[in-house]
Amino acid sequence: MTDGLSLTVYLAIGTAISLIVLVAYFVYIRVGTYSAIVCELAPLAALISALTVIAWPVIVAAVGLGTVAWLLAKWIVSRYIRF
Repeated sequence: MTDGLSLTVYLAIGTAISLIVLVAYFVYIRVGTYSAIVCELAPLAALISALTVIAWPVIVAAVGLGTVAWLLAKWIVSRYIRF
């Protein structure tokens, strides 16, 4: 169904969404300008963003990478940033 170039594009989109999620989480933690609800719903926002492009590989890449980035950010914050 997809060739190598298409898969690369899908992974690039998923990675970009993941980076946005990661940056939004750290901006919330360090600056406090985002609400906790927005931060906690970041993986859902990645899913909604992917659904706007009706393509399953994009959905899988965005949700998978977004969730991994979200969990990694939570782990880094809990381990290295003390309040």
